[in-house]
Amino acid sequence: MASVIHIEHHVDAMLPAGLEPRVMPALAAELAPLFSERSAPERCGLYVATHNAGTASALEFWADAQRVGVGLASPELFPWCLANAPCGWLAREFQVRGPNTTFVGEADAWFAALEQAATHLQDGRIDHAFIVSLGFGREVPGHACASRAGRGPHGTRVSLGDGTHPTWRASLAQISSLWSNALSMSAGGNAGRAALPWTSWAPQSLPNPQ
Repeated sequence: MASVIHIEHHVDAMLPAGLEPRVMPALAAELAPLFSERSAPERCGLYVATHNAGTASALEFWADAQRVGVGLASPELFPWCLANAPCGWLAREFQVRGPNTTFVGEADAWFAALEQAATHLQDGRIDHAFIVSLGFGREVPGHACASRAGRGPHGTRVSLGDGTHPTWRASLAQISSLWSNALSMSAGGNAGRAALPWTSWAPQSLPNPQ
């Protein structure tokens, strides 16, 4: 029987424009409420989905390298050329010592992160999963959509799932934010739904859920 996974806390935030290392402190401040209640560091997992992490820093680094040579290019920016740099930074900042994984893509990456988190929760590998969608903007504001998920009795207004895959439960506001994020990460309006590994992601109201 599939597990029921609950979204316990959710954050939807705009991020300042700028290169990734400049934006991360502001991101940490926005995500701090997610980590206010959590299991031991070894029992937590971090799952990041992004379509452009590392892009702005890579462009800046290699432009600098062209100007002054690779040997003199910014050593600060070089690690941020990798898409998984924000995930590693967040894991250190919030002491997440369980699985930490970065998924690169559009809506498919977002749902892959959700599915991987669900698998680890269902298997008992972790007690809390932090699923974070990140979009950075070099000259325009970026965006973060993040959730803390667990197996506790929280957020039971809406059910997601088909009985085979783990069922997600969350408030209507949380599901609206998650679905909007999927659409914003999609190249087209229906790409998010097509990327789902199961077909019943759309919110389904539950009468007096337990």
